[in-house]
Amino acid sequence: MQASDIIDRVRIVLNDAAGTRWPNAELFQWITDAQLLIALVRPDEVNATANKALDAGTKQTIPSDGLRLLDVKRNLKDAEGTPGRAIRIIEQSDLDLFNPDWHTATQSLEIKHYVYDNRENLAFWVYPPAKVGARVEVLYSRNPGKVTATTDTLAVRDIYQEVLVNYVLFRAYGKDADYANNTQLMSSYLQIVNALLGLKLSKDVAFNPKLYNKGVAPTPSTAVGGV
Repeated sequence: MQASDIIDRVRIVLNDAAGTRWPNAELFQWITDAQLLIALVRPDEVNATANKALDAGTKQTIPSDGLRLLDVKRNLKDAEGTPGRAIRIIEQSDLDLFNPDWHTATQSLEIKHYVYDNRENLAFWVYPPAKVGARVEVLYSRNPGKVTATTDTLAVRDIYQEVLVNYVLFRAYGKDADYANNTQLMSSYLQIVNALLGLKLSKDVAFNPKLYNKGVAPTPSTAVGGV
């Protein structure tokens, strides 16, 4: 999906095919903002994987374009991404109890566990402490980036087209919010955005494959959209 797919639909509603009232430069900013909103609500929708070279020690950071860590998958044996041992998340309290001195343990090229603290979502900690040369595969939410041209490929999937269109319309009518009718239109489009994002989240929870693991099926309330 390209920026033009959103802009073309928005211009039909705005009746501004020539871009006289709402130039592309403004629409680009609002599409950028819409993608950031999606990333805020659904960080997994703008995910990326990275072959991450670790710093020596326990504390690590996600790539510079990251918004938050999603998972640390496995060890990588080299820069080409040859897979190694799986890595499991562990509670810091358990690790602190098992080995209070784990931050100063012998460094290793192979990581067994990682610790994540939601209050510091750009970082994670590894055990054993990493030795220079250690590499892991990191899954993280990345910044979708700025939209600057109609040919730009958007970071989110096509299923978010309606969210993007309605968000841009919300911002477009906000430009003339002094008119009572436009204020009502703003509110309507924002409500649609919020409803679409909420519905998407509830359905993803309802039909998460993990719900079907080991013969477990979702409850009727979950299957119809409850969480």
